[in-house]
Amino acid sequence: MRFHPLLCLVLTLAACSSSSPTGAGLTINRAQLIVTITPNPILRRAAGGQIVWSVTFRNGGTIGLRVDRSEASVLDASGAIVADRKDFWSQSAGCSECSGDLHLAVGDARTFSGLTTAVLVTPSAGARFLFTTFFTDDSGTATFISTDIALS
Repeated sequence: MRFHPLLCLVLTLAACSSSSPTGAGLTINRAQLIVTITPNPILRRAAGGQIVWSVTFRNGGTIGLRVDRSEASVLDASGAIVADRKDFWSQSAGCSECSGDLHLAVGDARTFSGLTTAVLVTPSAGARFLFTTFFTDDSGTATFISTDIALS
């Protein structure tokens, strides 16, 4: 019996097909956290000064989400951290000062103004402000988003 190439193609397609519209390997991410930092660009400060910003978290997805924590860092052109700050936004994520969780229903937004971090070393030209936020959607999926802003 001789093996026919067309039979190989049919068997391969049959093995890969699925009657389910969400077959193996297909991931649908319904959570979308939109993070806005102002001002943009952020003013560069010398050593001993403070960088000041506001952050708005907005749920642009189709499922609720909990904002867990954020990490803000100022990186000079060589990648060295010259300022940083960590914030916990939800009690479930380890915030001992929080009375609950920062939960955003679909379309909700929250703004936090006047956040600061002290500059330890004057950042070189080309420095960046990196703001990473970790969040968990209502289905239990944890992920993060990073915002990268130039310093002027």
